[in-house]
Amino acid sequence: MGCKYRCDLKWVGLRPSQIEGLNLPSEVMQALTSKDYARIDSLEALFQSNESSRTGVFKPYCDELNEMRRSGFKCELEALISRSYDFSLISTLSDFIERAITQRKYI
Repeated sequence: MGCKYRCDLKWVGLRPSQIEGLNLPSEVMQALTSKDYARIDSLEALFQSNESSRTGVFKPYCDELNEMRRSGFKCELEALISRSYDFSLISTLSDFIERAITQRKYI
């Protein structure tokens, strides 16, 4: 059995940097919970323990986490399903994921 798509995918979900370009309605945005903030703190601590966190492999993650903390909101991938009929470039959740993988728009 072959694998059509293969990548070293580490961030699965809708990243803060992707949300703005999707023109999602405000009702799909969710305020970060205390658990979300704790997870951000934990990840930032992990990345800061690595010397290359600010300039190397972890920089994209740090940038996304900083943006998420700054905004105070998150958006689940499921928001694309309920709003898919409004997008001209993204018709379904699976299209979004396929494009992210095939166009290497993942971190």
